[in-house]
Amino acid sequence: MNPRFAGVAVLFLPFVGFGSYWSVTPAQAASGLMTHLAPKKERGRTKDKQDDKHPFPKGPREKEFVEKLGEDYHARYTDHFVVLYNADESVVKDFILRLERTYKSVHRFTVKQGIKIKYPKEKLIVIFCPDYDEYNGHCEGFVGRGAPASAAGLYWSGSANFSIFYDMSQSKAMLEFATKADGLREQARNSKDPRVKRQKSKEAQWYVGRAKRYQQTNNRSVVQHEVAHQLLYNLQVHHSTARNPQWFVEGLATLFEPPPGKSGAGFNVINQSRLRGIRDSFDKYTADDLRKFVGAGATRGGMLSLENYARSWALCYYLLKTKRKQLPTYIDLIKQRSRRKEMRSQDAIADFEKAFGKIDEKFIKRWSRFITSLPFMPDS
Repeated sequence: MNPRFAGVAVLFLPFVGFGSYWSVTPAQAASGLMTHLAPKKERGRTKDKQDDKHPFPKGPREKEFVEKLGEDYHARYTDHFVVLYNADESVVKDFILRLERTYKSVHRFTVKQGIKIKYPKEKLIVIFCPDYDEYNGHCEGFVGRGAPASAAGLYWSGSANFSIFYDMSQSKAMLEFATKADGLREQARNSKDPRVKRQKSKEAQWYVGRAKRYQQTNNRSVVQHEVAHQLLYNLQVHHSTARNPQWFVEGLATLFEPPPGKSGAGFNVINQSRLRGIRDSFDKYTADDLRKFVGAGATRGGMLSLENYARSWALCYYLLKTKRKQLPTYIDLIKQRSRRKEMRSQDAIADFEKAFGKIDEKFIKRWSRFITSLPFMPDS
C-alpha cells in the first residue's frame, strides 16, 4: 500500500500482551503535567537491550495533538506509545496491549536480522476513535485527506507520523450482523413450531459466527500491520524521506500480521491469509513479471491489489527465511538511493539483484517451490 498511508478493516478483541500504561486528562495535559508523569516499574514491561538508552520523553507534538483532538480525548502511555483516545476503556486497554506486543515483535525482528536501527526521541502517537465519522474527520483535519471507508486503521508517514484507528465493533457491517442475529432470535422465541425455532436459532448463530470470524481475521492483522509500518519507519528500517520500494514496505508489514505462535514472534509465523492469496498463481508467474513487480516499487502509485499484498508477503517471507543475511545489505542500498531525486525502475531491480541475486527463472522456481511447500490451513 502507498507508504503515505495504509489500512484495512479492523476489530478489537481481548488480547493478552505486554506494556504498562497510565492516563491523564486533557486539562492535566494543558497544565504541563503530561511532561512530568512517569510510569511505575511494572511487570510485563517490554524490554530490549537498548531500553535504558531510549526513554522516549514526551515531546511538543503530543500537546498539539491533544489540543486539536479536543476535550473528549484522553491520553494513555505505554513504554513506546502515547494513545490519544475517545472510546470505551476496555476496548482501548486491549488495543494498547497489542501495540506493545507489536513493538516487541518488530524490535526482535530488527535485532535478529542484524538491521541497524535508531530509536525515536519521542513516544509514537496513536489515535483511537469511537467510530468511522470521527476517524475520517480527524484524518481530514490532520493531513487533509479522508480515510477510505474500508480502512479502519491507517499509518500516516512523513511529517504527520501517526497512526489512527477506530472501534469497528460500531461499524455498519457489525451492527448489521448484530441486528440480523437479534431479529432471528426474536423470531425463534415467538414461534410455537419447534422446527422453526431450531431453524431461526441456527441462522442467528450463523451470523454470530460470521461476525466472530470477521473480528478474528481483521484483529489479527490490521493493528499489527499499521503499527509495524509506524515502527519500521520510526526505527529507520525504512528511510523517512526515501521512495522506498512499495512491495518491500508492504511486504515487511504483512510479516507482522499474524499473532505470535509457538515458533516465536509474528514474523516467524506463516501468514495464512496472504498464503491463500498467492499459492495457486506461481505456475503463471515469470521472471519478467517479478522484475516488473520489483521495479514498480520505484514509482509512486496507488495502493497494491490484494494479490500484490500477498505477493509482497511471499517475497519478503522467502527472503527472510532463505536470504536473511542479505536483508541488511538491501536496506542499506535503498537508503543510499534515497539521496537521488528520482529512483528509476532499473535502479530498484539492480539493488534487489545486488543483494539477493539475479531475477531469473531459477529464482522463480526456488521461490515458488518454497512458498507452495509451506503448510496451508485454508480454514485458519
